[in-house]
Amino acid sequence: MRTRTRNICTAVARAVGDVPEAEPIFPPIFNFDYSRYRSSDFHTLRHEVWAIEEHDYSTSFYQIMPDGSRSRRSRDWEAELIPVGDLGYSGSTFLMTRNGKYIVKSLDRRFEYRFFMHELFRPYVDHMTAYPGSLLVRVTDMLYVPGSNLNRLLGLSATHLVIMENLLHGKEKEENENARAQWSTYDLKPDNYFFPERDIAGGSLSSENVKNKLVDQMPSRLRVSAQMKDQLFTILNADTEFLANSNVVDYSLFLVRLPGPGQHPKSQSSTKFPPGDDTQLAAKRNDTETWRNGVPSIDGKWIYRIVIIDFFWARHMLQPRILSGLVKTFNIYAKKGPMSITADPIEYRRRFMDMVHKLMSGSDA
Repeated sequence: MRTRTRNICTAVARAVGDVPEAEPIFPPIFNFDYSRYRSSDFHTLRHEVWAIEEHDYSTSFYQIMPDGSRSRRSRDWEAELIPVGDLGYSGSTFLMTRNGKYIVKSLDRRFEYRFFMHELFRPYVDHMTAYPGSLLVRVTDMLYVPGSNLNRLLGLSATHLVIMENLLHGKEKEENENARAQWSTYDLKPDNYFFPERDIAGGSLSSENVKNKLVDQMPSRLRVSAQMKDQLFTILNADTEFLANSNVVDYSLFLVRLPGPGQHPKSQSSTKFPPGDDTQLAAKRNDTETWRNGVPSIDGKWIYRIVIIDFFWARHMLQPRILSGLVKTFNIYAKKGPMSITADPIEYRRRFMDMVHKLMSGSDA
């Protein structure tokens, strides 16, 4: 696993970072390179829609090493990617840039990356261009391994990766250890679906670790201004309509909760962002960026960030169709109802928005 992660880190930095030429670090039979999928379209999104500075973006993935390091690794640069660990239920590989700005995620299921590449990508670009404030997670690049080599055949490399914004940016700059420990994340989706791990035999057939990954629960409702609540529903209505029209289900509301200005009493800054977090500049340029960069609770105790993630599961792809048939057959006898991965897209959208309404019911109306 260590070799696999090292291979991926190096190949990602080589593809995205535009690093200097270097001698290979693995035997030729194991070497591989990622190609950038629709690179010009992604560049347009980054530059013209999201105002991401290209040099800052590329240098997030590598650093130039000090003089004298070339003999150690046979190159004068080092990949700036670190394994994040288990972030969910999909079994994907996750890497994060050391500056905390971007997450790299492997798409290991063929039907997911084929759906994104060949069906969703063009509509996704059009939607993000038409709605710059969209809360669909910003996919800034997609990488894939063309052809075949031993590295790929042995499973030492992930063949398809997406690079996305990281809503935990700024945590590494939090100087107060107690405040840093209070950063928390929640992967939220409707919990009133049938989950076999939870709902068969009272959940006794699955471990607590597995069940804990199914659906997160917020410890408290969000209390924000009526203006911010209305803005959130306006954006999510457009985004979920797009996903329903694309036949997508099982997406999640990814929420980050971090300490607000009310927990930084010594700070003289009036900003609602963590100290040193440069995303406040983007929010000043466009107030529809607010939920992405941080909305304060009305008591100033918390700041909330929100995006929609995991929108690669389409009902009409082969594996989801097979699962839908199996669940339908099972329900003839068990009558457990649909799973989130076999739900009707319009019905999933309705339950998703109901979940958000309940989450926001504590808002200042």
